Amino acid sequence: TTTTTTTTTTTTGRGGRRASAGGGLMMVLFSVVALGMGFVVESAHGARMLTQEPTRRWMNHLLVSHPEMQCTQIPMKPVVIGGDGGGIGKSFEDFLRDSNAVTFGPVDEFGNSDAERLSGLDDIIVDIMAWAKRPLYEPDEMPAALQADVAKHLCDMFARQEKWLHPDLTSNSLSKSNDVGRWGWKDPLAMYLLPIWRDVYGSSVTYIHLVRDPRTLPLGNLHDKERDLQRAYFGKDRWEALTAKFEEEWSHLELHSQMSGVKKSDVIDLLRTTAYWTSVNFEIGALLQGPLKKFGMILRAEDLAQPDMDHFRVSKETGKTPEKYQAAQKPIQALASLLDLPPSIFNQLADFTYIRDNLKRFTVHRSKFTYRVNSPITDVQTRIAKKALELYGYETSSSMFVPDHPDTAGDHGHRVTPEGEHMHEEHTYTPDEWTALPTKVLNADDHTEHVLGTQLKPTKRIELERLKHTPEETEQSREVLAHLKQAREKNFILENAKVGGKSLKEMIDNL
Repeated sequence: TTTTTTTTTTTTGRGGRRASAGGGLMMVLFSVVALGMGFVVESAHGARMLTQEPTRRWMNHLLVSHPEMQCTQIPMKPVVIGGDGGGIGKSFEDFLRDSNAVTFGPVDEFGNSDAERLSGLDDIIVDIMAWAKRPLYEPDEMPAALQADVAKHLCDMFARQEKWLHPDLTSNSLSKSNDVGRWGWKDPLAMYLLPIWRDVYGSSVTYIHLVRDPRTLPLGNLHDKERDLQRAYFGKDRWEALTAKFEEEWSHLELHSQMSGVKKSDVIDLLRTTAYWTSVNFEIGALLQGPLKKFGMILRAEDLAQPDMDHFRVSKETGKTPEKYQAAQKPIQALASLLDLPPSIFNQLADFTYIRDNLKRFTVHRSKFTYRVNSPITDVQTRIAKKALELYGYETSSSMFVPDHPDTAGDHGHRVTPEGEHMHEEHTYTPDEWTALPTKVLNADDHTEHVLGTQLKPTKRIELERLKHTPEETEQSREVLAHLKQAREKNFILENAKVGGKSLKEMIDNL
């Protein structure tokens, strides 16, 4: 019944909302060409992304018309961490949590959000990719049945998040006067839902895209769900064309003595995964470095892990090799600025001594990000992913990635997936026995008893709750509030303006 009704709603009047957005829409066209391989990895079709706050959002439009979904959206300003961090994602999440920068809810052993995974949302990503064939798409343009399915799973996720989100976080995160950071969640598969997060939360969401060099992916044991996702994304014809091309590459690779004992199927999986990485990450990377630069950022896992490779840390501008903590300091400071944190948290997170003292969290994973430049597999991967690697600032010099002679003995130099693990070591998936949360028994006027949960359906509940705790406004109270605002602004300047590495506040305190 819900799906049928949604069909009527989403096919009438949907174009009007986008048409009225006018200049808020931007057409982003990308085409990824894997040079030297003789084929094109087509990641890009037109993707219209909102670069301004929309007046009405897809989720809002859908649920206002369908109160029977009983969906509650919890507070704005989430921090969403997506992408493949190659095992470094959980350490990054722990770092943000321990720094009081971001509060996370229940997670699994890899730090992935229970709310997203147990809501079954990652299961329908395959359906979204089968339809969109790209990571950037318009939620409005999804088939009506798919829109209803996505909305149902989102409602389930919101309900799970609402159970752990602390009320103080929401009330305080709106003010820089309190030492409370942001809230959020991590899931590698969140990268496929970028347009959804943007549509639901508008410009208040911050997306952090973890990325790793695909040449460090381990060989073997690709998860069946990852393979299904790639097949859905590429489509039958492209999948078969890529497979045929990589089988041709295998006919050359198997001539290398170093490849003895390597399974053909594992190499085909790895090369297809590299092509998939190229297609998806080029489109997301170009967007985050372009029109939505203020909406999120790219964080290379290697910038935190600092792998022991001669070419990695050498500055192309100066030719010098900085200390590991100095190389990690730049992206962490950029992150601290992007998150718009309270002054005390910002100062701690951006401080070089704090970064230096916490670097071991990441460098313990260093071995996962080191590869041999003269490996025959690495040479092929470099040619496949060249354009995307260059976009992310990874080395692609043809003079560096030259495979050893086929007769050279020894190992192929590629990391092999450990027994019992999968190629994407940080990915987790919804259990096969997943079932949705039971529908709550609700009052007629309220969708939730959580006073800080903001309904997508218009309501005065939050406003009324705030008025209960707000004293009557007088001329004297307005003057006090104005003085407090000025004091906070001055204090912010004193804490953030630095001279010789010290804030003005510290210098004044030491006088």
